[in-house]
Amino acid sequence: MDNAMPDKEIDDIYDTADILMKKGRWSLLDNLLEFYAMTAWRMPLDLLLTWATVTLPAKSKLKNRGRFIEACLKFHSNPNEPDLWKGLE
Repeated sequence: MDNAMPDKEIDDIYDTADILMKKGRWSLLDNLLEFYAMTAWRMPLDLLLTWATVTLPAKSKLKNRGRFIEACLKFHSNPNEPDLWKGLE
């Protein structure tokens, strides 16, 4: 069984993040990252990678992003894919 997120869901995350960033809703976006940091252990890898990618350009405005990335690395690092999170920190 394929556990990959459907493209539509990934597109929806990009659209949502784009709207939040354009409207300057940094605290809401930051709260989402805090939630995903606390629940990274049970979240699908595709979901976390999508949020890491979409928030990369705004990382200086998102205080919880570092904690989010740390949680992702802790729970979703794979020795067979050492570069999976490279460039998303």
